[in-house]
Amino acid sequence: YGSPCDKSLNYEAYGELYLDILRDVTNKATSETTNSLILPVIPLQHIGNNGSPPELFPLDRCRGDCDSDAECQDGLICMQRSNFEAVPGCSGGESTQSADYCYFDG
Repeated sequence: YGSPCDKSLNYEAYGELYLDILRDVTNKATSETTNSLILPVIPLQHIGNNGSPPELFPLDRCRGDCDSDAECQDGLICMQRSNFEAVPGCSGGESTQSADYCYFDG
């Protein structure tokens, strides 16, 4: 399947694997060890709002519209954007004005 840090992997197919590994690396990292995982940049997708449709919540990375961190999967943060602000690790934020998206702040 390739390395989970391989930028050429399709995020849509391996998204949960990336997040599981990322959580594991984050939990095991110490001040003496530097571990990093390079997540691929993926396009923003506006797939829901206000918890609807419920089957899509909590939202994955680069998915919106979130209103709080509680609407994002574990380990992700809801970025409350201003105008066309870019979302870290995601592409297309410059063309989407007001939606807020989940992202990994790490």
